[in-house]
Parts: sequence; C-alpha cells; structure tokens
Amino acid sequence: RTAVLERAETFAIRANDMASELATQRDDLLHEARETVTSINAIAEDLARIERQIAIAKGGGSDAADLMQEREQLLRKLGEFVDIRVIEDGGGGIVVQAAGATLVEGGRANGLGVDLDSDGRMRIFATPRNGPASEVTRFLSGGKLAALREARDEDLFELQSALDEFVFDVGTAINQQHAAGYGLDGVSGRNLFDVGGTSVGAARAIRVSADVFERPDRIAAAGSADSLPGGSDNAVALVRLGSSPIVNGNPPSTAYGSIVANIGLKVSRAEGEVAHREAVHSQLEAIWQSTSGVSLDEEMVALSKFQRAYEAASRVLSTIDRLLEDLMQVVR
Repeated sequence: RTAVLERAETFAIRANDMASELATQRDDLLHEARETVTSINAIAEDLARIERQIAIAKGGGSDAADLMQEREQLLRKLGEFVDIRVIEDGGGGIVVQAAGATLVEGGRANGLGVDLDSDGRMRIFATPRNGPASEVTRFLSGGKLAALREARDEDLFELQSALDEFVFDVGTAINQQHAAGYGLDGVSGRNLFDVGGTSVGAARAIRVSADVFERPDRIAAAGSADSLPGGSDNAVALVRLGSSPIVNGNPPSTAYGSIVANIGLKVSRAEGEVAHREAVHSQLEAIWQSTSGVSLDEEMVALSKFQRAYEAASRVLSTIDRLLEDLMQVVR
C-alpha cells in the first residue's frame, strides 16, 4: 500500500512538473517573440532613417553607395527575423513589407506588435503610425518570428493537449479501479487522484486525493471487504492497467510511443528545415558577394532566415522528450 501511494504521488508530481515546464517554455517563447518584434521595429526605424538620407544625398548629387550598402545589410538582418518583400519605388527608394503590412515607405517606418488572444495564443499586429492596428498573424510565414509562434502555439499546444489527455485517461482509469476496491478500514469508493472532470489542464491539476494522501491504510488493495486485511486482488488489477487500453483506446506505453514519435517527426522536420535554409543561405551569400553588395536581390532577403528561424522548435521538443520519458517510468 505504501508503494502504491508513493508511485501515485510521483506520477502526479512528474505530471505537474511537465505541465509547468511546458508553460515555462511557452512563456519563454512569448518573451523571445516580443524581443524579436522590438528588433524588427528598431531595424524598420533604421531603414527609414537611411531612406531619408539616401533621398537627401541623391537630391544633392552626392554618392549614396555607402548608404545603400548599409541599407542592404539591414534588410538582410530584417529578413532573418521576418519574411519580407522589398519593392523599388522607381526613384531609388524602397518599400518594405512584412506579413502583408508595410514596414517602411517614403522614409517613414511602421511597426509590428504582439499580444495574446482569449485562448492564450500569439497574435501579430501591424501598428501603423497613423491608423488602427490590424492583425496579420495569418500572413506571417518564414523568419524567426513565425518559427517562435509555430513552436509556441502549434507544437507546444499540441504536446500539452496530448499530455493532458494521457494524464487524464490514466488518472481516470486508476480512479475507477481504485474505487472498486477496499482499504484496510473496509471503505470502498475512494479515488486515488483528484484529476478533474475534463482533460483540459489535467497535467497541471492532478493531485493525490485528499482521501488517501499520506494514508496508505486507505489504499484499496483488496478486491472485497471479506478478503481484508490481506487481500490484494485490486492491487493486482491496478498494476494490470499499465498494459490495458486506457489512453484513447491504447495502453499507456503505446500512447507514450505515439507522443514521442510525433516529437521525433517535429524535431526531424525542424532539423531538415535548418539544413535547407543553410544551403540556400550559402548559395545566396555567394550571389550577394559576387555583386559586391551593390544590387538588392529580393529573393535572397526573403530566404535568408536559416537556422535561428527553426532552432526554437528543436530545443523545446527535445526537452519535452526527456520529461515524457521521466513520466513514463512511473506508469510502467
């Protein structure tokens, strides 16, 4: 009975720890996204300033080559943070767009902003100097900002849902079996866990039930009151749950394997994207160098968002893989 209670407490603590880790990872990614937006806006301001300087230089007949080279360097940096489109305006100036919104035009800069919707997911906004903000999340593709949003609101959200379902199904099945047995006091119907009535938030919420907490004598090891005090039929049934189809119609080990396999696919995808971006970057870097930085290659800027754009997903998913293995050790 003491061993059963200890394993139950360990399971709940591991689930709580994992839910907290996921929440921390999501908070960290949100913080990083806010910093990225700050960097994007700062670069947009620098580009607008240089655009004004280029216009003045050209208007006065001065050489603007150094300014144009500095502009290209800023565009390359901006392209790592967010997918951009650069349009020449015909007079030597440029219009810079990101996520369907105009960041720089006519020597003036607009910005981006980030907040959360009612479900706690990131929303990206265009914040023009004159006019209302408008959401552009659906237009966001490529670059570090898009990768952070995807890792936080898709990969981690999916993992959180899978973890909650796993914990809820295991906890509910154990409760049903435990309630069918009897403690040393002859009482049945007690739950082993407090897990709530829905899978949403189950990993964070699960606790050992107050009815049995630090009371191993109340662990329902016996299958009937008549078999007390030495009966262990229900304890055996509890152990057998480890190989029973209790998690979405699958044994816990199979459900765990599916979660880990999904993590592996996501990490592999992220690593593949990194390799692809690095290859593209190397090719386009050679093109840029061959032009001595004089001409702006729009495609180069748009594609130059290699490793930093996808490292977040790989880092987060690897951490969750380790935590899942720790949790599964308790269920086995």
